[in-house]
Amino acid sequence: VMSPKPKAGPKAGPAKPAAKPAPAPAAGKAAPPGGPAYSGEPLPYEQAREKLQCCQPEDLAALSGVETESVKGVLQAVLLYLGDSNPDSWERACNVVKETELKMELLFLNPHMLTQRIADSMAEAMKAAGPWAAGPAGPKAAPPKDAKAKAKSGAKGKPAGKAPGKAAAAPPAAPAMPGLLALGILVEAAVAAHASGELPAPPPMAPRPLLMEDLHSRLDESRWHKMPAVVLLDGSTAKPVTTFLNLLGAVSVDFTSLMKQAFLEFKLPPRELKDEVKKAVMEASEKGCILHLDFGPHAVNLKDVFCDEENFPAELFSPTDWAVKFAEFAGADHTLADGFQVVITALLSKQCVEEKFPDRIPNFENFCVVLLDPQLVESVDVIGTGRRAALQFSRDCVPRQEGDDAEPGSVARGSPSAAARALREKEAALKLRKYLGVHEGDAFCGSFEFKEEWGEFWDLRWQRGPCETDDKGKAINKALINFKTCRYPIGKDAQHCLELMGGSNYTHCTGLYLNFEPVIRPTEVEFCYTVQGKADMSNAYITFTGKRWQGNLPGSVAGLTCCTYQKGGGVVLSAGSGQLVSLGNAPKHDKLIKCRLSIDWNRKIVIGTTDKDGKGYPAARQTTPFRDDQCEGFATLYIYNTEVQATAWYHWIRIVQDENAAVIDTKAMDARAELQRNIDKREYDKAVASDMAHGMKMGAISATTHGPDGEQNLAQAQAMSFASAAGAQGL
Repeated sequence: VMSPKPKAGPKAGPAKPAAKPAPAPAAGKAAPPGGPAYSGEPLPYEQAREKLQCCQPEDLAALSGVETESVKGVLQAVLLYLGDSNPDSWERACNVVKETELKMELLFLNPHMLTQRIADSMAEAMKAAGPWAAGPAGPKAAPPKDAKAKAKSGAKGKPAGKAPGKAAAAPPAAPAMPGLLALGILVEAAVAAHASGELPAPPPMAPRPLLMEDLHSRLDESRWHKMPAVVLLDGSTAKPVTTFLNLLGAVSVDFTSLMKQAFLEFKLPPRELKDEVKKAVMEASEKGCILHLDFGPHAVNLKDVFCDEENFPAELFSPTDWAVKFAEFAGADHTLADGFQVVITALLSKQCVEEKFPDRIPNFENFCVVLLDPQLVESVDVIGTGRRAALQFSRDCVPRQEGDDAEPGSVARGSPSAAARALREKEAALKLRKYLGVHEGDAFCGSFEFKEEWGEFWDLRWQRGPCETDDKGKAINKALINFKTCRYPIGKDAQHCLELMGGSNYTHCTGLYLNFEPVIRPTEVEFCYTVQGKADMSNAYITFTGKRWQGNLPGSVAGLTCCTYQKGGGVVLSAGSGQLVSLGNAPKHDKLIKCRLSIDWNRKIVIGTTDKDGKGYPAARQTTPFRDDQCEGFATLYIYNTEVQATAWYHWIRIVQDENAAVIDTKAMDARAELQRNIDKREYDKAVASDMAHGMKMGAISATTHGPDGEQNLAQAQAMSFASAAGAQGL
């Protein structure tokens, strides 16, 4: 009798072909577009980027309609890589994959920007995704019609060995989705590259100009090489880069504003200045973000002006030393977070940085210097960064002016409005370069106003000296020069003044002085004062020099000098040729007067006038050239006397710098000066003629007769002789 068991063989036979999908790697090895088959091992990061490059945006957007564990895990890792604030949200993941900028942004990411915590989180998300390379699991198969019968037969004790054969006949796993495979390969390669520690080559100190999309990668590379960075800007890239760093969560320190408040307007006490800088350092160090030092168009002297052990240590600019120094600087309760980096931005040329930064920035020889391409519009249109917020970069950072397109983000490359905007920014940069002149990086190029009224802390701003020897080389007796605040003149019109008593005969810069950091280029200087001293001595000096004290005025490059003679000259300006130009009469010792000096830096001239009775300034009579036309800015202000017995009272001193000041029109002034010269010449000629006429009639001249009939005196005969000789020579 034939046993029925052999009949079961043919029934089990069809299960073998159905079991062929069991080798899952075969499905996973499906080659993504444009690349070799994926073997299951992490690829080099550059190859992973190439595979993503071949992926279409529609393939990425299609992932939003497949809510499986593998898709959710891979997209969570992608959001972590992007630095998204909500990587666990499926709704957020769906919105991200639909964005057209996603592919471009991922291509510009650098795996070395990852912190260890983010890399570990990405690895966990990929592990939770399961076999993502095989594609999302297919839908569950519908139960067979005879499911109940099978259940009953199983309950009656039929062999359970048939169950595996039936299970093997289930539908095969779906092939990998191109978008999922490309993203998974990229994330896996990024985690592997971070774990391997294979860093790219160190960035050069002064590379070729970079486009904006390269900036983020270059900053990441410098951070991983433990190098602070300096980004050199121009008029078109300053605002976008600042906004870009802010979007990355950088803690910014605006040194232009700090220097203006602390060293030019003197509104910010030194203690508060240091506290503000220290607060920014602590915040960036604990958050593990970029500390953005915005220099603007100034080569800030960090070494000599800002650095100190308590608030702004020099070790801050050496990441290795800062990791050791931070515990001592902040205390045991604070921790230096991973990701901290110092980035300096400066609106300066490469030549200026190479010349001045080594002496002003600690550890500058180990900085990474980045030059940006000034073509703002083309760079903004293709911007790619590693943070989601930076996607608004191109729409928020382009300066808007009348006549531009309605939607900044819609500006196409090469469009008229884009080209016009880039041209405006370039012209602004060139104008700034011209304004700074030879003092690029040293001269303050903003607007400010400082008025010294000798209130609280004035003695902390002003210093005695600096000259310590007289014109004969002997040491000056400091007891002969005194200063104090008082009310003057005595009576109902008394005002709060600084009283400066004494000086050294014929010696400059012996009283008080005030330094400016950085150098200033004021457009107007005004002061209210009076003076008492000898008639033939100059006192109550207001002098500005282009350099710190060099031992004498010529060496210090004196640009503007105003003083007062009690008799004769009155209030005068010292001109470049050694001449004295009068501005008005000297004040009475018991009455304050005002003096205003307008400065034109393009022509290096000063226009001065005085108000003696409080009725307003009269029209200026003439211009006065700088005392030294090599002066490109004012570094120090001096007030002093040049006589032992002189006393000057300064009610206030006001200094204004207006970057938008109109060009001074001197046509009317020049015409008045020419008219005055003609009047003076005519008066002189009349006086000479009158003297000659009187001379001809007096004494021996009138008694001596000449000529054939004796009708001429001596002077007339000589005049006739000279005329005849000149005529004979053809003159």
